[in-house]
Amino acid sequence: MKIKQVIPLHRFNNKEISFDIEKLDAVTMETYETVNSPHRHSYYEIFIFYRGGGLHKIDFQEYKIETASLHFISPGQVHLIKRAKGCYGYVITFPEELYTLQGQQKFLQQITLYNNYTQPPIITCNTEQLKTFRMLVECLVKESKNDGEMHEELMRSYLNVMLVYSNRIFLNKYKDSITSIFSKSNDLVSRFKQLLELHFVKLQEVNEYAEMLSITPSHLNDTVKKITGITVSSHIHARVILEAKRLLLNTNNSVKEIAFSLNFEDPTYFVRFFRKSTAYTPGNFRVQIREKYHQ
Repeated sequence: MKIKQVIPLHRFNNKEISFDIEKLDAVTMETYETVNSPHRHSYYEIFIFYRGGGLHKIDFQEYKIETASLHFISPGQVHLIKRAKGCYGYVITFPEELYTLQGQQKFLQQITLYNNYTQPPIITCNTEQLKTFRMLVECLVKESKNDGEMHEELMRSYLNVMLVYSNRIFLNKYKDSITSIFSKSNDLVSRFKQLLELHFVKLQEVNEYAEMLSITPSHLNDTVKKITGITVSSHIHARVILEAKRLLLNTNNSVKEIAFSLNFEDPTYFVRFFRKSTAYTPGNFRVQIREKYHQ
């Protein structure tokens, strides 16, 4: 059955360079935000707001756009941005291939802002931190207009500094709940999350992931809970629920079809599972979330 997409997937189309940076001002409010409905991207985004105002909806959560803040959007996330008049800054977009084609995929895996299920992917800067981001943005804007030798390498270097610096601010804010990204334990959690993203539909038992990681289920569960604060089963359930929400919002598939697509043999059990996690039936959630996103 053909799925009718309610929310479009925007792909990276810039063929000249591997990433882009655009100003968010009164002019781009008429261009960048012409898509006045929820959408997804196949690439990463960083929004840098020099002056705040408005709302940013990210995967069913609503956040105020604050002055001196940065918002990080991962591929596949559903989001909708509504800037208030006077809100301005920049948006940086880049595809995963910018790193994977250079054999640097582990770098992105270490950026907790793009690999965490417990905290919003947002940071707010103090005056000194914002000054540093402004300097990096100026460097990126200037280099984006240059086609000199090793142009892409220099752009990626500026972006690397921005990501690491952002991640440091994020980790410092949540240091009581998130362990350093460079610890061995967090490397295990990172590998688990990668496997979860690939297999959450078919594999929904702790022992299945432990076997792929060549460790015991208890060791995996203890490590994941220590780093993230929740169990492996909770992560699996949260990922399944997130996908269910996306399908309810993004497609016109029936609840029964969605249940089967998520490997539930009994649609009735899927409804109970969804309601236990969200306090809504799938049908009620679909109605409410579409009213919210398309209001």
